[in-house]
Amino acid sequence: MLTISSSGSRIAFVVHPKRQAAWPGAHEDRYVSKFGIRAAQLKLSCLQALGAANSDNMGLRDIVHHVAAGMLLCVFEILQHFTSTSGPTAEWLCYISGAKTLVNSIPMDVLKQEGDLLALIEWVYYYESIYRFTRVHWHPRGVKAPSRWKMEFPTMDKPLRPDTVVSIQHHGLDLLTNICNTLQPSSNPTTHTEEYKNKIRQLRQQAKHDWAAALVSEEALVTRTQSRSLLMKELYHLAVLIYLCRAAGSHIADPECTIPWTRRGLRLLGALGTCDRTMPLVIIGAEASTDEDRMAVMDVLAATEGQHPVRSGKCLRNFLHALWNQDDLHAERDLPVDYMEKLTAVMSPERPGGRHQDASTGMSPASATTPKYAILSHTWGSTKEEVSFQDMQCLATAKKKAGFEKIAFTCGQARASGLEYVWIDTCCIDKRSSAELSEAINSMFKWYKLAKVCYVYLADVSQASKDGLGQQASVDEFSQSRWFTRGWTLQELLAPKRIIFFTKQWNMIGTMNELRTQIATITRIRPCYLDGEPLQKASVAERMSWASLRQTSRVEDIAYSLLGIFDINMALLYGEGEKAFQRLQREIINTYDDQTILAWDLPESIPYPEELGDSVLALAPNWFRDCADLAVYKDELPHHPASMVNRAVALETVVVKRRDHDDYMKKVVGDSQD
Repeated sequence: MLTISSSGSRIAFVVHPKRQAAWPGAHEDRYVSKFGIRAAQLKLSCLQALGAANSDNMGLRDIVHHVAAGMLLCVFEILQHFTSTSGPTAEWLCYISGAKTLVNSIPMDVLKQEGDLLALIEWVYYYESIYRFTRVHWHPRGVKAPSRWKMEFPTMDKPLRPDTVVSIQHHGLDLLTNICNTLQPSSNPTTHTEEYKNKIRQLRQQAKHDWAAALVSEEALVTRTQSRSLLMKELYHLAVLIYLCRAAGSHIADPECTIPWTRRGLRLLGALGTCDRTMPLVIIGAEASTDEDRMAVMDVLAATEGQHPVRSGKCLRNFLHALWNQDDLHAERDLPVDYMEKLTAVMSPERPGGRHQDASTGMSPASATTPKYAILSHTWGSTKEEVSFQDMQCLATAKKKAGFEKIAFTCGQARASGLEYVWIDTCCIDKRSSAELSEAINSMFKWYKLAKVCYVYLADVSQASKDGLGQQASVDEFSQSRWFTRGWTLQELLAPKRIIFFTKQWNMIGTMNELRTQIATITRIRPCYLDGEPLQKASVAERMSWASLRQTSRVEDIAYSLLGIFDINMALLYGEGEKAFQRLQREIINTYDDQTILAWDLPESIPYPEELGDSVLALAPNWFRDCADLAVYKDELPHHPASMVNRAVALETVVVKRRDHDDYMKKVVGDSQD
């Protein structure tokens, strides 16, 4: 919890509990387990103080304190639900509702004299506008409309006093509120009436006028001499304009008109460097259509998270990736995009399509209706050999390819095990679609983890005795198999619960339990992780070392193949090269409190390390080759986790002086002089 204390006219967070208040046990258990007993005690104290307040008997100072406390609790509640497994609640609206009640009780003449209070009101108004925006699109499955919010928090339907809104710099949020109150889904017949179209046209005219008034000069944008507040002001107005024209539908507004506005918005984001306001970042960032523009948006998000580590950048990244995947999927199939439906589908919890669905069956790995299935792990042959998703549309065509033998055997083996379904990556993913491919790769670890059995086909192993690897020749051939050197097969080795290995002739070699010792020696992976020990117990450096001797056909895939190993969801941007591994490491730093990610060592193949620049991140997994024994240092002292700050890493760590420090420094200085 945040505790802010100060004096004078500055905002303070002061807790004076005057009475006992009940706090639901479920909330108490959740906060204690997630944030510790002290955080739970602080929140309970805040709730007691807020519950005891009476706006009729409060002075201005008390109102400031309580509005600040309520908004801090509001933000805290939103952020903690970004990582919650129990789903979102409407508790954050309670704090906004209470803050609005207090703000509306302040006389107008007092408002004009209190700068700090106006800043607080802007904060309240921003989150109230976000509520209006999310209410349009937040429709969980099984709930026809979020009308229960209206019943629970009637204050939310009562806006701030108009004279109060006029007193603050709202950057077009009042217009956003009007837009959200006016917009209807395209399925509503009223959207085709002239009355509705005229309302939208009037709002669009107002939005264009407001943006023109906030426009920053081209010279100021190029030289970056304009103040940050003015850049943010234009960004807000531009985001509102883009949202209106996209949400109105193509029958009212030409979707092509937003293209130059998007380019302008991306330039503004680049000039700002960071953007700690979710609404304009999401609206404009979602319009990025090229890999270059999307990378630029991700850079802004990473820099923002570095400066504001309390923000949940992972949630926003996943949200933007989901929106981009929807756009790519529709573009590749030449289908129109319903903007309102897209935002609603991505924003709503338990949304259909929220998890990857197999192209051939429509199933997702985590779906409750997904039947039991077997899965195949293998190294791919040439494109001419492997059976694709398109080939499977005509069985006669599929049977002509050499790879069909793997499919036929997998099906036969699964049937013998009492399973009716199999999943094979070559023919169960429509790889023509970048969106389908991205979703599949981000879900790949789950596909293998949830399979009842995984069959590993070793195309380059032909010998096996009746007792498995009883002969030395069989052991040598097994250990030298290409399957143990490929990047993608690492997660296929670690994810499944049960693995059976087969030779080129489909003779069984043995199970993971039977071959564990040999596989641990080959892969340098500790047997406990081959037995199903949670991978999170291994340090980041140790997990990286598992991939240090593996290769992939494309440079980017060495990073993408590790997404499941680190439980990271990341957009696939083929063409970015080694930047993919840099992006992966930034995601890991923002997810894990594990400093071993910085414990890499330069490989001997790089004779001149000074040419690598000043990056603190490794360029490839082979830099972690000798890091298998590194463990996370458990320090009892409180510390802040490492985080990305622009292009640097901010961290707190223990510094230990070497016993031979003086001699070591003399050697370093001497070597540098030489």
